Amino acid sequence: MRMPRPARIAGAALGLMILAAAHPTHAQFANMTGNVAGTVGQACVSATNDYAWPDTNGNILKCVSNLWTIQGTTATAAGSTGYVQFNNGGTLAGSANLFWNNTNGYLGIGTTAPVSSLQVMANTTAGSGHSGAITLTNATTTTKEIYIGYDNSANAGIIQSDNYGTGGMNLSLNPSGGNVGIGTTNPAATLNVVSPATTVLVWSTASGSTGPWLTLKDYGYSAWNMWMWANDNHQLRIDGPSDLLLMPTGNVGIGVLRPKNLLAPLPKV
Repeated sequence: MRMPRPARIAGAALGLMILAAAHPTHAQFANMTGNVAGTVGQACVSATNDYAWPDTNGNILKCVSNLWTIQGTTATAAGSTGYVQFNNGGTLAGSANLFWNNTNGYLGIGTTAPVSSLQVMANTTAGSGHSGAITLTNATTTTKEIYIGYDNSANAGIIQSDNYGTGGMNLSLNPSGGNVGIGTTNPAATLNVVSPATTVLVWSTASGSTGPWLTLKDYGYSAWNMWMWANDNHQLRIDGPSDLLLMPTGNVGIGVLRPKNLLAPLPKV
């Protein structure tokens, strides 16, 4: 015989109560538009709730020590081992141009086999701005830079101060003091050059009467200028309190521009 409707409803309710008692609820959901199951930091009951979804941002929450926390998910790394991960439009990406050697603690840019703490691999062209393997740029005037690299065509390492689009700029070494050594790790003077070959070679590419020029000056005193005078048979001239000229013929003049003898001092007046 079919049970009356009130009896059927009561029986269904009793069945749900028995089922709930046998299987306590450990998750809660909110599926109506605009509703959330909880928010990060909000109180929850760890004994009865394990997870909830969603929060205001659509994240899954986990009840930890009676507080809702975001349940993290394991991300899958992109690329090969050692590829440094970066955000590429909301997804993880990796590139061979940015590589971390975790064994040695080396970072490679442009290489997957860095040989030092930081190795940057790129071609450099001397005389061409923005072409260095490493470019250091001024934040205020972004065209002013120093680029560093190795020019394979010139077969030389390059350090160039540059104003991009204009040309070379000044380069200062140790502007606050300290010695500079070339060919030595222990410079004993402001500039200390050590070499088994020609120590200093000065060339001038300028046309005209004045060739390479070297000025020696003690602070507060007159300067001595040493230069090659191209218009007068490339004589070496030293200008100071009294001029000293060395001619290619071997003649020496003191205060005399064109000495005719081995030693031609300026006659006393």
